[in-house]
This record gives sequence, structure tokens and C-alpha cells, in this order.
Amino acid sequence: MQESVDRLQEIFDEKFRQFSGIPIGIYGVGKNAGTIVENIKGYDFACLIAADHFHEMMYGYEVLPLAEALKKVKLIIIAAIPASTAIIYERIREEVPGHIPIYNMHGYLLTGDDNYRNNAYWKSTEQELHDAIDAHDTISFDIFDTLVMRRVLQPRDVFDPVAAGIDHEHVAKVFKDTRIRAEEQLYDTQVSPTIDEIYDLIGRELKLESSDIKKLRDMELKAEISVTVPRLRMVNALKYSFDKGRRVILTSDMYFGEADIRKVLAAAGITGSFDMLVSCDHSASKERGTLYGILKEKANGSSILHIGDDEINDIQRARENGIDAFYVKKGYDILAQSSGAFLLDKQCCFTDRCMLGYLISEMFNDPFVLNASEGKLRVCDYKDIALRLLPVTAVYLSYIIENAHLYDMLMFASRDGYFLYRMYDKYLKEHPDLNLPGAEYIYMSRSAVSSAAVLSYEDIDVLSNKVLDDPKLNLKSFYKTQFHVDLPDMFDMTNEAAVGKWGLDGLKEKLRAYYDDILSVSALNREKYLTYLRSAGVLKCEHPAIVDIVTQGTLVYGMRRILNKDIGLIAMGTSCVPNSYIDGSDVHSLYGNITERIGNAIHSMSDFSENHLLLEMLYGSDDGQLSGFDDEGRPVFAKGTEYDKGLLGGVQDELERMIGELFDTKMFNGISKEFAMDVLRLCKGKYSDYDEDIASEFSFSDPYDGSLSSVNLIDYLK
Repeated sequence: MQESVDRLQEIFDEKFRQFSGIPIGIYGVGKNAGTIVENIKGYDFACLIAADHFHEMMYGYEVLPLAEALKKVKLIIIAAIPASTAIIYERIREEVPGHIPIYNMHGYLLTGDDNYRNNAYWKSTEQELHDAIDAHDTISFDIFDTLVMRRVLQPRDVFDPVAAGIDHEHVAKVFKDTRIRAEEQLYDTQVSPTIDEIYDLIGRELKLESSDIKKLRDMELKAEISVTVPRLRMVNALKYSFDKGRRVILTSDMYFGEADIRKVLAAAGITGSFDMLVSCDHSASKERGTLYGILKEKANGSSILHIGDDEINDIQRARENGIDAFYVKKGYDILAQSSGAFLLDKQCCFTDRCMLGYLISEMFNDPFVLNASEGKLRVCDYKDIALRLLPVTAVYLSYIIENAHLYDMLMFASRDGYFLYRMYDKYLKEHPDLNLPGAEYIYMSRSAVSSAAVLSYEDIDVLSNKVLDDPKLNLKSFYKTQFHVDLPDMFDMTNEAAVGKWGLDGLKEKLRAYYDDILSVSALNREKYLTYLRSAGVLKCEHPAIVDIVTQGTLVYGMRRILNKDIGLIAMGTSCVPNSYIDGSDVHSLYGNITERIGNAIHSMSDFSENHLLLEMLYGSDDGQLSGFDDEGRPVFAKGTEYDKGLLGGVQDELERMIGELFDTKMFNGISKEFAMDVLRLCKGKYSDYDEDIASEFSFSDPYDGSLSSVNLIDYLK
């Protein structure tokens, strides 16, 4: 114990010795804060700082709110794990004067938005690992979190699927806590208990028959196998060791013995002529150093390199026992020390934990994945994009299915609804017993619908609202796009300029001179549209709903006028509802209003108002923007407006694969919509850098810009 305290003092002194004479505030009241103030000597710790527990005494120090602490301290140290440190720092940095520096507990000065870059690990490379392997005769690999990883956030999350498979209600309810407690109790009394010893104790506590104990033990092994995946870069390092003629020993602190672990590894595709040292088989451990003693005996005097993910037990303990070590971060720690660290503090429920574990296993499978970018997330391929879209897609698909029974048909609006339609239709066919309504992918766009939905002057006024809301819209271009009529060149100006020239009432009066032309064009367009809708089977349904990503309700208003029937809405988000298009009834909006009208202006309520543009593209078809229908009711598309076919196909194929893997699992059902939106935020440039080739595929031409001007969505995701 004293040896550990002395080492802690030594490390702290290395980082903070220059501040030994000034008052220091420790931000935090958890174990990290307590460890520092109770064991570190020679420093003036003035107070603890927190967002609660004000003026309580903890670890012998008073807890102060930040505002009071700033009057007493000249330095702040945030005593928290990296993920929490980043969150706390972002929360307090605007409140802390510039003359008071803020450090993390590892001695890094926190500045700006990218303090995650200050990490020596990012300088490590795969080539350095291979060089280290070349320099040694015996190569020892840690197993869990090094050679393989689990698709769960923490190892104890493996116990949840075990509990879910238990028939006995009481045993299922208490299993996880009992399992955790049994392991902890045994580790308090012996070096490294076996899985059988753990389950014997569980059996005694829960008064189980031996057959039930064995069944539970086997269920845990099965669950372990089901969530374990190889870390492919590390499997390559294993193969590299074999190719170089090195002796390989897998060395693990684990309660499963060698025979069981070999089953786990084999299921993950890892086999070979390696030896294995498992702590429970030898009543030894890496933590105490005794397992390294056995490793040295097996190596028979040859030079040893141990590779692992635990800085203490794999790296420090190995070196203390005369064994060279190479550190590779586990997936959890890569996230915790990256630009996306905030996600660890955003989980709202167990399903979020499951999904985050899955995302980590996919995004950080490679321990060197963020080293070139110094900890900033990267988008290098379609899979990287699909992973960011997966949670919000899961939540929205579940929401659509939940509300589908209210209608007799779902109309997935083109082109945004293309992928969602495919997934709903696939689910429909796989679950016929649910009696969900059928669905159709229906060609519709603001231009096509609005130009066919005008039955009265009032309709024109309603459908013209947007131009009056946006002072920068060109009047002539807007009326051409919205109503398919050509106004005279005197209207070739912005709304703002027109109001300045004629006044608002004068502008409206001039535009009304063309209302009869709009009515005539609309009647022709409506007949063409109805021909298409008849062939699509829409006219037969009594109460359909439109499925759309984000909308003010223009499509609903227009289709109600065209079809002369009630139409519902299932949206991911709405804008300014209720409004002149829809009154809010028969509307189901997952995220509610993402923009609200305040006075004469429309204000964004969250950054989803930016991010949804990404979904509208990546869920879309490659048809281009619908402009209307020909005389036979066939859709006509605006040339040059197609999205990149490779981008859509690549992202949608990856997303469909993931949904297929997860739809009927706990990783999919029940994700909180807040967490899903936080994962989508990883698409923003603040958190992710896009490879140049991928970024270029996000360019497209926007017909609603007044011209077919080329834009790139990545430019909007700052």
C-alpha cells in the first residue's frame, strides 16, 4: 500500500511540482479526488469544487461551487476519467478566468476544444509494435480487450443476456448483482477464483440445484462467445509473430480457464500453436506479478515482450517483473480519450450502453485507428458513416413501426424515404403476424405536390408562405419551382428587395394577378399526379400517413388537397408545427419541433436542424429531385440533382447489414432518442475529419437554391 502511495506522489510531483506553493482547487468529489487530497503531500489544496454537495466536508475539505472557489484558488485540477474531464472542462471553461489554468489529473493543460490531442499514446504505431516483436524471442499477448474485444460497454454487461435467458423470475431479477458480488467476494479472499468457484458461491446464495448452477455457467460462456469479436489489427500482430518464428503465449487474468477461453477464441476465428497462461488455472495473477513469474519460467530465459491494454497490470506490472511491454489501448479508452469522449456521459438507458458497446467494437477495433489524427475521429469509408447513423435509424424505424397501426397505408415520401421504405417493407415481410399496414414508396416533392395542390386562392396564399418568411428567396425562381409558372422578369429579385420596392401589401397585390394562371397549371398537374397515385394504389386507402424526415407539413397539406382525404404524418422532426399547413393533429413527430417561430423569425431549437440534411441525403434514392409527372403519370426528375450513387449504395448497404444483425436484439430496441442524436453529432466537423474522397461524394445540386447551384453537405456540418 505504501509503495503505491509513494509512486502516486512521485507521479503527481512530476506533473505539478511547479504549483506546490499556490492554492489548488480539485474539481470532483469522487474517488479520484479523494485519492489525491488524502495521499498527496506538499500542496495547498484549498477546496473541492462540484456542482452539488455545496459546503459539505468531504475527505477533510469543504466542497464549494465554482463561483466561490474561483475567489480562493489559482489552479484547478479536474479529478475525473478522460470522458468526464472533457465534459466538465467544456462546462466550466467559459466561467474560469484566463489567469487560472485548468489541468486534468494527468498533468495536461486543457485548452480549446481539442485537448484530447495531448496524449502520448497517439504517437504509437503498428510499425513500432512489429519492431518490438522483432526484438524479442517470446511474445505474450493479453487476451480480452487486446486480442479480442466484447461488443458491450463493460465486461459485466455480459451478465445481462444471461439474466434475460433465466426462466425463474426471482433468479433472473437478482442474477447480475449476485454474479458481480460473488466474484468480488472471492477476489477478496483468494488470488484468482475460477468460474466454477464463482458459480458454486452463486448456487449457495440462491439455493440452486447443481444442474441449474451448471446451466447458468454454460449460459455465461455462451454469452461471452456471442459478444466477443477479434481485434483484427492485433490478430495480424499475432500472425506476424508466428511468421517471424516467435514463440507465442497468451497471458490473461481471467476466471474462465484455458479450455473455455480457447472456445471463445476459436469462435472469434483465433487458433494456432500458442501456449496459454490463465490466472485461475495457476492461482496467480498479473496484478500481483506472480503470473509473470510463470511466464518467465515458460520463456526459459528468452527475451519476452508482453502486449496488453491495461496500463497497470499489463504494462507497469510486466516491467516491474523484468518483462518488456507494449501498450495498446482498449476500445473504451480510445473513445474516452478521443474527440467523441462526450458519448460516454450521454447514455440514458441500458440499451444505449449496448449500442455504445457495439459502436466501440466497430469504430475502435483497431487500437491505432486514431493515432494519425491525434485522437480525432475519422470518416474513412461508408461503414464509418453508417455507424453514426445507426442509432437514430434504429429509433426512427421503431417509431414508425410503433405508430403504423394508426393508418391503413404508409406513404414513404421520395426521395428521403427510400431506404426507410426498404427497411419497413423488409420488416413487414419478416413479421406478418404483426398485421402492420402495407407501405409504398411514393414520388413526392415540395415542387411536384405544391404545383398540383392548388384548388383556390387560399391554397396559393398558404403555399406562398415560405417566400414571405425568407427575405433572400428569389421571387421568380420560387414561383417557378413551387407552382410551375413563369412570372415576368420584374419579379427577378429577392423578397426583401420586392417588399422594399412595393411594400408587403403591394407585392401581394401584384402577385395575385397571376393566381388564375397558377390555378390552371395546378389543375393540369393534379390530373397527372392522380394518374400516378392511382397506379400506386394510394386512391384505395382511407387513412394513409406520410413518412418524412423533417417537414413543416407542406407535403401533408398538398396531398390532402390532391386526394381529398385525411392524411397523417409520421416524422422524425417537424418545423414550426402547428402552422398554416397542418394544425398538429394526426401528427407524430419523434423529436418534435426542431425549429420554432418566435415573432417574425424562425429559430433552430437544436443542431438537428443541420444534421437532418445528412439523413435526407443518405436515406435517399439516386433518382434526382422530382419535378412533376408526364401525361402518362410517370415521374420526371430535375437533371443534375442526383446524389452520388456510390455514396448512397455504400452507406445503405452497410446500414442494412447492421440493422439485419441487430434489429431483434436489445442493442436495437429501446435506444433513447437523445443518445441517438448524440451519436449522429459525430458527423459534425468538430468531432470527425472526413477523408477527401469521401467528402467529395457529398456534393449535389440544389434546385431550391434558386438555381442548380452545387453544394456540399460536409460544409454545413461544422
